[in-house]
Amino acid sequence: MLQAQSHVWNHIFNFINSMTLKCAVQLGKPDVIQKHGKPMTLSELVSALPIHPSKAQYVHRLMRVLVHSGFFFQQNLNGIHNQEAYSLTQSTRLLLKDNPWSVRPLLLLLLDPVLTKPWDCLSTWFQNDDRNAFSVAHEKTVWEYAGQDTRLNNLFNEAISS
Repeated sequence: MLQAQSHVWNHIFNFINSMTLKCAVQLGKPDVIQKHGKPMTLSELVSALPIHPSKAQYVHRLMRVLVHSGFFFQQNLNGIHNQEAYSLTQSTRLLLKDNPWSVRPLLLLLLDPVLTKPWDCLSTWFQNDDRNAFSVAHEKTVWEYAGQDTRLNNLFNEAISS
């Protein structure tokens, strides 16, 4: 029973991994750490990120999820327990803006609300005769939508180029 519950719970909460990764990329965490040239402490990271001061206390929680997901390494500097520092993993390097192999644009496209909303409409799509879930969510094809939304069109083109 416990194994079955764990399996279900892992699937329920799995979206958190993708969304925290998207958040890290949007805030520029990988690029900030790369530019720093060495592991960054939490306070250095908070200072370098474009976040509101009232949210600084939550950066640690976000980093815990990202460390657990394998996107950042966490280490203690000089054996000091409270002086945690973060560095990039090989996977995170694939999310750097300047990396020619970057999949950053693909991540930003596929996790954009315009493209995640159709997944929320999947059960509705199964119950009607629409061609695809995107049409259920947005009442037009993805190509029609992208043709009218410059932001999505640019995201799509950047993702394809990457």
